[in-house]
Amino acid sequence: QGTHHVAGPIELSCGDAFGLAAVVLADCAGMYDRAALIALPPELRARYASGVLAQLPVGCRGLLVTLEYPQAQMAGPPFSVAEPEVQQLYAPHWQIQRLERRDILPHEPGFAARGLSALSTVVYQLERTARP
Repeated sequence: QGTHHVAGPIELSCGDAFGLAAVVLADCAGMYDRAALIALPPELRARYASGVLAQLPVGCRGLLVTLEYPQAQMAGPPFSVAEPEVQQLYAPHWQIQRLERRDILPHEPGFAARGLSALSTVVYQLERTARP
């Protein structure tokens, strides 16, 4: 099940998300996805959302951070995951609220050097509202 770190009421699990048993996620109150979704190709993103995240309980809240850029300009990972795909992957079982979209290309010269003409980071607040 990976490596677990515990500090008071906080437990972090590091490992293969696809290998997590449902019992590990059954009482999870929060999640933070900084780079998991954007690291996965499209076919695995659907499996991640409908499999791994489907095990999280109603009421679980979290933050999702994605990148958006013209996918044709650069092969991932990280992959571009646009807002319509976030909506498709998470609705109707999650309440989704975009908190921020920020142009970060001026601060990421490595991505500009790879040929990107645009790069934004997008932060979403998620709350699990129903089970599939």
